[in-house]
This record gives sequence, C-alpha cells and structure tokens, in this order.
Amino acid sequence: MKINILIPVRALHDGKRRLSPALSATERRALTGWFFTRTVAVARSVLPASDIILVSAAPDLLAYGQEAGLHIVAEAHPGDLNTALRLGAAAARRKGADATLCLSCDLPFLERNDLEAMIATARPGAVTIAPDRSGIGTNAMLTAPIGAIPFLYGQNSFTAHSAAAKAAGLIQTTLRRRGFACDIDLPADLDSIGFMKNDRHIIAAE
Repeated sequence: MKINILIPVRALHDGKRRLSPALSATERRALTGWFFTRTVAVARSVLPASDIILVSAAPDLLAYGQEAGLHIVAEAHPGDLNTALRLGAAAARRKGADATLCLSCDLPFLERNDLEAMIATARPGAVTIAPDRSGIGTNAMLTAPIGAIPFLYGQNSFTAHSAAAKAAGLIQTTLRRRGFACDIDLPADLDSIGFMKNDRHIIAAE
C-alpha cells in the first residue's frame, strides 16, 4: 500500500497565537519553525521525501519543502485546516497513493516509531486515528482509501472522525501514543511538557 503523509502548515508568524500570554511573537515564530522542521525530518525518516505532501500558503515554507524534496501544494490563500487537507489528499490521489496519513505539526515528542506504528495499521477500508491527550482532538489520522471519510478537524474532531468512520462502514483503530498525544496549543501545554524558555533547542535567541 502506497501512503502519502500530509503536512499542512500556516505561515510561521501566524501560528500558535494562543501561546501569546507565555511567548513573544519572536518566540512563537521560533517555536513553530522548530516544530515544522522537526516534523518534516521525522516524516522523512519513514517515507521518501516525494511521498510527503506539504500544503501551505507561505512562500518560505514551500521553498524549504521544495529544497527538501517534498511534494509541495501551494494554497492560493491561507485557508482552514480541512481545506488544506483536501488539497493535499487530491494531490496524493493524483500521485497514485492508496492512503493518506495526516499529521499535525506541533508534536514535540513525535518519533519515527510513532509513524511506523501508525503505518503498520494501514489496510483498505480502515481508518486509524491518534487522538490528543484529552481524547477530544485528532493529531494524526491514516485513511484508506483516500477520501473514505471527510476531514472534520475542529471542535471534538476525534468524535467526529470516529462517527464518520462508523457511518462509512470502515474499520477504526485508535492509536494512543505519547508522540501523537502531546500537542502544544495553550500556555498550560508548555508546562505539561516541562518547557523552559531558555531551552535553546526550541526557542532561538532573540
């Protein structure tokens, strides 16, 4: 089964605004940049670069992706996550993929073995969902065939995706792993992972 990883990403300056009580604009940009490059690196450790589809409206991120050998999809205008993923899925279908693995771009503990574990569940007529640690959101989802269920990211997306899989008669697997579960949206999330502002691996010096 041929799988394409979809990585949708906003412009770095536009990301993680809900972290503004804890981080400056410069720090947030550095953090989202670190997330982005790390996510791409982990994805490339599992699949060929050409099987990773980057969807963005940001010219600098698209240029980075192109230089890294990714398949890039340029949004004409910044859109919502579901729109970006539909664009990525359409590109995967044109490339002859059988399945897509949608991957959030804010997972500090994501490792190669997390993606390998999800890919190992792939089979026709199945959906694998990796929820966030609250069990409410969706941080990664593998769907075969492509478009078997719609992208329903937003409030209570784990429940929405699970219901869509059931309605479509698909086999659903729920994959709970630390690498997928720990995302960063709010200042409290920084505390939960022991984040410190002087961590030079994450925040660049101003």
